[in-house]
Amino acid sequence: MDRIALLSLKGPEHLFKSGNHGNGWAGGGKSGSGGARPGHPLPAWSRAIPTSAVVFLLLNVMVNGVIGSAFAGEREEPDEVFHDRFESIVYPPHVTGILNDTGIDWCADSETNFLDCPLPGYSGQDGDHGRDKLAREGELEKVGEGAAGFDYTKLDASGNDLPYSAIAWTCVRDNHTGLIWEAKVNNPDHLRYNGHSYSWYNPDPDSNGGNPGSEGPPFCAETQCDTYHYVQAVNTQSLCGASDWRMPTRMDLNSLVHHGRTDPAIDVTFFPNTSALKYWSATPSAGSPNSAWVVSFLDGSDNTNSKGSAPRRVRLVRNDQ
Repeated sequence: MDRIALLSLKGPEHLFKSGNHGNGWAGGGKSGSGGARPGHPLPAWSRAIPTSAVVFLLLNVMVNGVIGSAFAGEREEPDEVFHDRFESIVYPPHVTGILNDTGIDWCADSETNFLDCPLPGYSGQDGDHGRDKLAREGELEKVGEGAAGFDYTKLDASGNDLPYSAIAWTCVRDNHTGLIWEAKVNNPDHLRYNGHSYSWYNPDPDSNGGNPGSEGPPFCAETQCDTYHYVQAVNTQSLCGASDWRMPTRMDLNSLVHHGRTDPAIDVTFFPNTSALKYWSATPSAGSPNSAWVVSFLDGSDNTNSKGSAPRRVRLVRNDQ
C-alpha cells in the first residue's frame, strides 16, 4: 500500500518547481515531475512502504534551493528513504491559489439559459455543482453576502466592516479568497474613477516578464496614467487603512468574474461602477515579453494583450492581513 507524505514550505513566497527524485519516489502525482506544479503549495511524494511506518519530512531552505528529506520507520530511528535538493522558485506572497465558483447557479437546455436546476435530461451542468449550487439551495454558510457562491463584505475608508445595507463603501473584502478590492467611483476628478484607463508599466525586471511596458502620460486625476504610478498613488492615500495595494494577478482577477451574467460579468451589488471592458493584470505573458494578461468584464474572458496596446482599466487588490 502507498502512503502519501505531504510537505509544505513555510513562507508562501517559495513554491517547488522541480527536483530529481531517487529511490523510486514520484512527485506531484506524475513520475519525474518533482514536487508540485508552480502555484500548488503542497508538494507530495508517495512510495510503497509498510503501513505501520511513520512518515514525516524535514525541510531546509537554502539560498539557491531547498533540501527535502523524507523518513519512513519508527520515530526514534527512522530509515532515510530519500534526500534530494529541489529547485525553489520565488512567487509573490499574494498567490493564494483559492478560486471562487463560477457564479453560474442556473441550468440550460439546447435552446434556453437561466432555467432551474436540476434539469431533467441535462445533468452534470455547472449549476449542479459547487458553492453556487449550495448557495442556491440555502446550504452555503457565508460571512457576508453576495450573488450565487460569492461572499463579500463592504469596507469603509478605514477598512472596517460595513453592513450589507450600506449605500457607500470604499473597498470590498472577498471572504472566500481573502482578497480585498478597491471600489471604483463615478467621478472623473477622483483618483479611483471607473473611467480612467492606464498603460501597462512595471519597471521591476524580476516581475515584468522582460519588458517594462511604457509609462503613461499625465494625468489621471492625481497620478500618471500607468499601472505602476497608479499603485503608488493609491498606497500614498492609504486606501482603507492600508498601503500594500498592488496590481492583481490573472488568477486574482478571474476570481472576481461572475460567469453567470455579462455586461458586466461581476457581482454589481458590490462592484457597481465596473466598466464592461478589459482590465490589466500584473501577469506577463509567458509566450511574449511584450504582452500581459487582461480579463474582460464584458463576458469574463481573458487573453493576452500587447503592453503597448490601448490603455486598459485597472482595479487594485491587497491581501487581508
